[in-house]
Amino acid sequence: MSVKNYLSSLAKLLLSTLIISVFVLQLTAQDISGDPGMNQNNKIDNYSWKKLLKKGNKAYTEGDYKDAIFWFKHALKKAEIESGHDITYGLSADYLASSYGYLQLYDEAEPLYREVISIYEDIYGVDDPEYANSLQNLANLLVAKGSYKKAEQLYLELFDLYNDLGINNSDYASLLNEMAELYVLQGSYIEAESFYSEVLKLKIKEFGQNHPSYAASLEGLAYLYQIQGLYDKAEALDIEALDIIKKANRKNKFNREYSISIYNLAVIYQAQGRYGKAEQFYKESLEIDEKLFDKNHLQYAVSLSGLASLYKLLGFYDKAEPLYSEILEIEEKVLGKDHPDYASSLYDVALLYQAQGISSKSETLYLQAKEIYSKVLGKDHPAYASTLISLAWFYKTRHQYTKSKQFYIEGLEVYEKTIGKDHPYYAIALSNLAGLYKVQGEYAMAESLYLESNKIIKNALTESNPSYAISLNNLAGLYDDKG
Repeated sequence: MSVKNYLSSLAKLLLSTLIISVFVLQLTAQDISGDPGMNQNNKIDNYSWKKLLKKGNKAYTEGDYKDAIFWFKHALKKAEIESGHDITYGLSADYLASSYGYLQLYDEAEPLYREVISIYEDIYGVDDPEYANSLQNLANLLVAKGSYKKAEQLYLELFDLYNDLGINNSDYASLLNEMAELYVLQGSYIEAESFYSEVLKLKIKEFGQNHPSYAASLEGLAYLYQIQGLYDKAEALDIEALDIIKKANRKNKFNREYSISIYNLAVIYQAQGRYGKAEQFYKESLEIDEKLFDKNHLQYAVSLSGLASLYKLLGFYDKAEPLYSEILEIEEKVLGKDHPDYASSLYDVALLYQAQGISSKSETLYLQAKEIYSKVLGKDHPAYASTLISLAWFYKTRHQYTKSKQFYIEGLEVYEKTIGKDHPYYAIALSNLAGLYKVQGEYAMAESLYLESNKIIKNALTESNPSYAISLNNLAGLYDDKG
């Protein structure tokens, strides 16, 4: 079972103010262990390994990951008792690790994946696709943990292994896609584009240009362009993907691929300022997901979040707030309050309060998020750095410059350790710190930081990127203030 499902884009980058929010919280093992009671436990002890695994798979497919963990743990125990650490144990551990991973229980998932790798190496050898897949799962987990360099080493090892095995199919394309996503996170956009382009070639070869799998890869490349502010390129690819999906599902408009595609376009239209079209597409996506899922499903909450973010941006706070309340209610019911999706929504509400000038509530939610990230991922993680930068921006808007400077500097230090000083996120945070010095009249410090930021953005994104234009505009504004 792949951990790919829970590797998602958790960063929201607003280039003008650098609000990057990566929300990763953690449940405890006790929270998800479940206790069906003594009689039920006795009954479960009589279940076969296959039945336990089937029940776990059913729960996983339905998105009930806590229940999936309960069944997979029993399957693991049954496999160990009956067969020791053989293939049934390995499969059980693999499924259990994936379920833990989806709930961001990385400390529980990682040792299981490493155990699976050891078992598969013994059973299949290192030149087998099953062994390669187990390495890929661990690499994906390391990405989710923010251990990008370790993940990159595993991906490159896999790249060589796949080439040695002559694997050039959808599994290989999946690996290249995951490498592209990693390079996006590291800010290595040229490398990411190269890998996405290679994925598209493989998809054409295997499926042709009218297959939903090819459309999904187009959307990956579109996302890369989107986060660089290249909205016209992103829009063109997403429209192409949408056309493919429409043709592939002529008889059924209400399908998940179509909903995802129009949601992606809504995000681009929102970024372009085409708010009417964005609202139209968000609502259409929401309508489809309401038919595909019930209103207590997490995917419905995701669709709600897009429309809520648009209303928040437009200042329609009376429309945004009830949507966020509905999202929180769904996530609390399905995931509990100690889940990253719930935390992400709390952060969105913090932004909503801040926009309305309700600073005390906003600050409380920001600080709550910061403390949880620190406990879960530690202080050397990009997600933790992002919350620090967001808090710095918050305090800057409140004219609490000492606090703001403290958080900017701490955030930059973590970014330097984790994603490096050549990453656009580092550059934008640097630019925001320069803006803080500027409002305090420390023009020499501000100029030095603006120039450093401009250089990084120019190298990472090229001069034609909108972010570079913004960075130049910031510097020009400084010179105007200096006179």
